[in-house]
Amino acid sequence: MKKYITLATLLAAGTAFASAATLTELATMAELVDAAEDIGTSVTDVTSQYTENADAVYDFTGAGSILKIEKSDVYNYITGGTGYLTIAAWIKPTSTTENSIFSVGEQNTGFKFALKDGGLQVTTKGIADTNVTCANLGYTNISTTDWTLVAVTVNLAQNGDSRFYMGSLDGKFASRNLGAWHATTDGYLAIGSGNTGDVRDGFVGEIANLKLFASDGLVNNSDIAASMTGAPIPEPSTFGLLAGLGALALVGSRRRRR
Repeated sequence: MKKYITLATLLAAGTAFASAATLTELATMAELVDAAEDIGTSVTDVTSQYTENADAVYDFTGAGSILKIEKSDVYNYITGGTGYLTIAAWIKPTSTTENSIFSVGEQNTGFKFALKDGGLQVTTKGIADTNVTCANLGYTNISTTDWTLVAVTVNLAQNGDSRFYMGSLDGKFASRNLGAWHATTDGYLAIGSGNTGDVRDGFVGEIANLKLFASDGLVNNSDIAASMTGAPIPEPSTFGLLAGLGALALVGSRRRRR
């Protein structure tokens, strides 16, 4: 009997896996930066400060953003009205009060993905703010000292559920209906700003390895994590290296004394 139960379970799992939505990569952060017409002077490329998982890491002070990103294939997909767009990024903000991570459109058109009051927010600009708290996502807070994986999957049909995510564990998401948004015609995207042409609610802190994905349905945390590069690992500091060498020398000295 146990064999039949196991087989049935495997068949059910296989069916569920086969019907799951698949993420198709639309653009990496490096590609989006290359397509930007305006990168603020207070935005710093700090990728070289990391040894691993550093495809693209930028530090934002809130006064500058990566603006007027012209990626027509991505823009056309977003404004096409079907499918789902997933925006995912590793973030290490210095403030979680109000920081824009990614946006589509001008001040009163399109939408933006942001931090708000310690949680996540999508604003359909000129229409509504949709918020989720960390508690809604199964966490206590967004760290200002460690990297956090955050994402949102937007239903581009402008009806039905979208999802906010934190972390890589399945179930750490919250479903919301974002409703419709005003059509945008400027053709631009932005990182670190709520507007695409100028800085609005500028991000403060670091954003790394942001990616955009297309899918034909909602996905899970593990799907996003599997499609993302991991959190950046920093270069060891000179002080840290010296401290490590000193500790090794001390251990060696003690062993010789014995």
